[in-house]
Amino acid sequence: MSAIVDKEKIQNDYLTMQDPVRNYKKYIRCERMWGLLVTLVMLCCIRSNDDTCNVPPVMWVKSKTCRCKSSMIDEEKGDYDIGWKELPSDSRPRKGKGYNYEGSITLKGVPVMGKIDTYGGGGYEVKIPKSRDSFLREIDRLEKERWIDARTRAIFVEFSLYNVQVNLFSSCRIIMEQGPEGTLHPYIKFKPLKLLRYHEGFGLFVVICEAIFIVFIIYYTYQIFKYMCRDKKKYFDDPWNYLEIIVVVLGWTAIVFYGIRTTLGVLLANKFAEANGKGNLYIKLDYEASVDEVFGYLVSFLVFFATLKFIKILKFNKRMGMLTSTLKQVASDLSGFMIAFFICFFSFAHLFFLLHNPNHLDYTSIISSIEASLSALLGKFDYEGISESSPVLGTLSFFVFAFFTSIVMVNLLLTLVIRGFQEISHNLQKQSNEYEIVDFMFNRVRLALGLKPKITPIGPLNPTVDELEMGGENKEELTEKVDQLLNYINSFYFDSKLNLNDKEWLKQIAQIYIDTHKKTYICKYSIKDQGILFGQ
Repeated sequence: MSAIVDKEKIQNDYLTMQDPVRNYKKYIRCERMWGLLVTLVMLCCIRSNDDTCNVPPVMWVKSKTCRCKSSMIDEEKGDYDIGWKELPSDSRPRKGKGYNYEGSITLKGVPVMGKIDTYGGGGYEVKIPKSRDSFLREIDRLEKERWIDARTRAIFVEFSLYNVQVNLFSSCRIIMEQGPEGTLHPYIKFKPLKLLRYHEGFGLFVVICEAIFIVFIIYYTYQIFKYMCRDKKKYFDDPWNYLEIIVVVLGWTAIVFYGIRTTLGVLLANKFAEANGKGNLYIKLDYEASVDEVFGYLVSFLVFFATLKFIKILKFNKRMGMLTSTLKQVASDLSGFMIAFFICFFSFAHLFFLLHNPNHLDYTSIISSIEASLSALLGKFDYEGISESSPVLGTLSFFVFAFFTSIVMVNLLLTLVIRGFQEISHNLQKQSNEYEIVDFMFNRVRLALGLKPKITPIGPLNPTVDELEMGGENKEELTEKVDQLLNYINSFYFDSKLNLNDKEWLKQIAQIYIDTHKKTYICKYSIKDQGILFGQ
């Protein structure tokens, strides 16, 4: 226990700072930050079952039982007597002493992912009193009873803080994980969250913005259902409609989680007020922190997909449309490249996991190995730890990984994109602007106000003298003008689904159109009154 809690430091530095200030306010000074301690400290022990791994028969002389990582399945969930002794059948566990198991629902906890293992949220909990003497007596008791032993997999030190200056709650958890080898690995998780927001100066403005957001979500939901009923299956032919559905679904989900988070914040404030602010509460903020974290993810994805809709708006300009055109051009090549890249990347991630798993915390699991490999791609890596873990193979494999991913694969990707961009650039002059974006937006505003849109005049119909003199040059540009016209018709009426580069196909389409709409005109030429008469 002394490895986790330094009693002298607690007595001299920590507890002496908890002098009462205005009744219940007990401040913890951490360098330049002052935070209000909302809840008292709780210790939670997570233990593993015996026989979670198999001992080879040749080693039974030494031991017949062993314990590996507990995971969420192999956690110990039984009740014990003091000192982790078997509880007599006719006695009950002593509550509050840290030897009776409490589930995640009772403790109001959520699964916790540490560096070594994942824990289910339950455990053997001990509530630490707030007074100095009681605090030290409780620590001495746990140490004498060997509350931390070989079957202990993790110790959680949990408390919650509130910072008045920035109006932030914080769910704090200090984790000490004990690996199968008996080494303690510290890990800290601080999750700040804002649960009270409407009392600030911009509270009314925030409420108005939230109401506007809800109104827009309702409007777009109505629009989607209206178009679905009108177009039925054809509605799903346009990929942009899927983006609209994703935005609306994320919007409604974010509204639900925002309501849950606000409700939890109000309940927490009421619970703290009912205790008269004395700070004698043992409250976990796991639910609140988890809901706030999920809400942050939802808002992030919502903003991401909503920003993608700008691509649809910016397609009215051919320069901005080069991005989507380039991606469409290299889509097939990029799919093959991504398959090769992910095969290569996951191969190296598994290699690093097998090489460094026993000796490096960044590679203790497949997930953490993938995360560390992604960080290495971005230039953040622990080369010293890698070289110490595996001096020869670890160093060599890391250099091969860095060379192959950062030089070979990146240059191959750039080559594919540049080639597609060059092909699009050659045809850029044949791409027409559907509208100039400024004129388009201006006309949309005029239509919304009930005014007629501004129509750009096309000029005089009769040719001028200069145009007659330039007739030869205009004839030479006829082919390019026709291509521009066809490209415009394709993009405006057919959403760029026609292949205009296939001339034979265009001839067949034109011949079909002529055969279908053919009209027989009989031309009769007669010289009468010095005129030419045409008739059917």
